[in-house]
Amino acid sequence: MSGHVNVDNFVRAETHRMFADIQLAAGGVGKFRHNREPASIDEQTVIRLNRDTLYSFAIVDLAEPAVLTRPDAGER
Repeated sequence: MSGHVNVDNFVRAETHRMFADIQLAAGGVGKFRHNREPASIDEQTVIRLNRDTLYSFAIVDLAEPAVLTRPDAGER
C-alpha cells in the first residue's frame, strides 16, 4: 500500500507500516514474533528500546474473541 503521508495522517500511516512489519516477521495475523536476544542498536523499532528486555509482538484480529495461552513457567 502506498499513498501520500502528511501531518494529518502520519500516525495512522506509521502504525500501518509497523503492523505490516510485525505481521511479516511473525508469519501472519495471530502469530507471535519472539525476539530471543536484545535488539541491536541498529534494529530498534523505537528510540530508546530497553536493551535488557526480550520482546514478543503479535497483531491480533479482535473481530472475534482471542485467547492468549502461556506455558507454565514452573519455579521461575
